[in-house]
Amino acid sequence: MNALLETWFVTFWLILIRVSAFVATIPYLGGRFVPQLVKVGLAFALSGFWFIGSGATAANEAVSLNQSP
Repeated sequence: MNALLETWFVTFWLILIRVSAFVATIPYLGGRFVPQLVKVGLAFALSGFWFIGSGATAANEAVSLNQSP
C-alpha cells in the first residue's frame, strides 16, 4: 500500500509541476492582474482532473504485481 501511495504522489506532483508551468506562462493568466490564489487553484484543479484521467489510479495492479510473495 505504501508503494501505491508513493506512485500516486509522484505522479500527481509531476503533473502539478507541468500544469503550473503552463498556467504561469499563459498570457492571460501570467500577468500581474490575476491573483496568485487563482493561479494556484487552477493549477491544482487541472492537475486533479488530469491525474484522474491519466490512469495512475489504476496503478494498484502494477504495484500489487511487484509485491507478490
